[in-house]
Amino acid sequence: MKRNYFICRALLVTMFTAFCTALAAATPEEDYNKGMECVNSENQAAAEPYFRSAAEQGYAPAQSALGVCYAKGVGVPQDYAEAVKWFRLAADQGDAKGQLNLGGSYMDGNGVPQDHAEAVKWFRLAAEQGSLQAYRGLAICYYMGWGVPQDYAEAARLFRLAAEQGDVDAMHNMGTCYERGLGVPQDAAEAVKWFRAAAEKGCVDSQMSLFWTYREGRGVPVDEAEAYKWLRLAAEQGYTHAQFNVGSHYLHGTVVPQDDAEAYKWFLLAAEAGEVAAQNLLGMCYMQGRGVPPDAAVGVKWFRRAAEQGDAHAAFNLGRCYHLGIGVEQNGPLALKWYQIAADAGIAEAQYSLAALYSDGELIPQDKAAAAAWLRLAAEQEHAGALSSMGALYMNGEGVPQDQVAGFKCLLRAAELGNVEAQFSLAKCYQEGIGTDKNETEALKWLRAAAEQGYAPAQNDLAVMLAYGEGCEIDEKEAISLLQSAAQNGDKNAQFNLYLAFKEGKKGVEMDEATALKWLRAAAESGHPHAQCILGTIYYLGLNGLQQDYTEAVKWFRLAAEQDSAEAFFCLAVCYKEGHGVPQSMLESMAHMQRAAELGHAGACLLLQE
Repeated sequence: MKRNYFICRALLVTMFTAFCTALAAATPEEDYNKGMECVNSENQAAAEPYFRSAAEQGYAPAQSALGVCYAKGVGVPQDYAEAVKWFRLAADQGDAKGQLNLGGSYMDGNGVPQDHAEAVKWFRLAAEQGSLQAYRGLAICYYMGWGVPQDYAEAARLFRLAAEQGDVDAMHNMGTCYERGLGVPQDAAEAVKWFRAAAEKGCVDSQMSLFWTYREGRGVPVDEAEAYKWLRLAAEQGYTHAQFNVGSHYLHGTVVPQDDAEAYKWFLLAAEAGEVAAQNLLGMCYMQGRGVPPDAAVGVKWFRRAAEQGDAHAAFNLGRCYHLGIGVEQNGPLALKWYQIAADAGIAEAQYSLAALYSDGELIPQDKAAAAAWLRLAAEQEHAGALSSMGALYMNGEGVPQDQVAGFKCLLRAAELGNVEAQFSLAKCYQEGIGTDKNETEALKWLRAAAEQGYAPAQNDLAVMLAYGEGCEIDEKEAISLLQSAAQNGDKNAQFNLYLAFKEGKKGVEMDEATALKWLRAAAESGHPHAQCILGTIYYLGLNGLQQDYTEAVKWFRLAAEQDSAEAFFCLAVCYKEGHGVPQSMLESMAHMQRAAELGHAGACLLLQE
């Protein structure tokens, strides 16, 4: 048994010795080739021992390859200084790749102090041996003026040498030279030729250049379909900005059919790769449920991720979430923080929202002066809402000195930009001569502009003008149509006016008590104090087919009284005097009568005098 053991051990020692002898017998070139086989089979880490074996025997190509391993941290810890050591050993032996890589190290300052002149020296030596990458590196130095005097013509010459031999990056750079006229005559057609050559070989930068070229018509006819083709190719190669743009095309349905699901897919790819603009729009997809089930909390997560990387639009959206309590709890200080970041970046909508936050004084201390200051900044960017609000501030002297002329000018510009509230307010200015001369024609024009956008208060006022021929010809049919539209949109004045029209059987409609009562109730429920008083009176007296109901009458009188309706206080005084719908109380009756008189009710004044 022992004899067999010693025999086996002897055999193993013999085999190991033979293996080591065989390994030692391999030439440096053979080790290098084995290392390259590993690289070509995408097993780069396994290549390092072979490269080291050959490099330590002085084989220059292996020394350069081992330097690359150290530069990239493949099979060894990343170590730029060690990489430079091996690049230099190879370069000193005249190895073109070693010279190129050593030049690149000096160019970027990796492992050695950055030295452009030294980079030029090594690039030139490698270029003299025909290295296309060295031609390109040397061209970049001439293009930028690094280590040599800036010389666009020499840069273009070197780019061309590399490009004509198939260097893709040099092809792109030649396109850039022709596009900008640097070192060669500016020639859009030549630029497109070189960009296309590089793009067809997969150069993402050239694909994006072709996208912008065809999208903006830079020396070629605008061609959205051709632009999108190149954009899509760049996106499919993982270029995040292209992915974001493809998502935007699907979101808005430009060139491709509108498709929220596809938009979401591309935004997600770009967002996860760090594209902040995509992160912001991905947040919007979650907020609005576009291409994905709505999830405000996830939307907030993406807004925050983009905002924390400095995206001002995402900061505004995050501020809005905290302001309105969307996906997070309402938080005034945090809304202020994120609005402030976006507002400081010049986003007019953020400035406008910040003004609203200061003006409301609900989530942070009210500050009218700060509100006015932010509104002014937004207005200077022609934000229509800010201009409209600035107009109101000037008219009322809130946070700014009262100036009706300045207010009128703000309202006029906001109205011209399509803001319906400004159009409505501007019509009032022309009707009443506030900040400008009275002008019924202009008043009618701006009322109609607001009405055509569906603004109910404007529809009501325009209907009144048309019904009575104020500044225009009477048109009862259009007046009723406008009133019905405004009333259906909840405008209490239009609802009350429809009540009057159907009650009296005037202004283009026949008398209809049931329809009149329907609109009276709608106006009362919308908060119209006079409608509430009338409805209360109908219940008090049991008119229009309604059963007498003092409790219901008192309910409507009280609602009107809360709006300081003199008529409502008078009616409540009567109810307390008679004990109708409330416990009888002369004290309460007198108190309500007194309030009615203070508000100018003639009947109350006479009764109190008696």
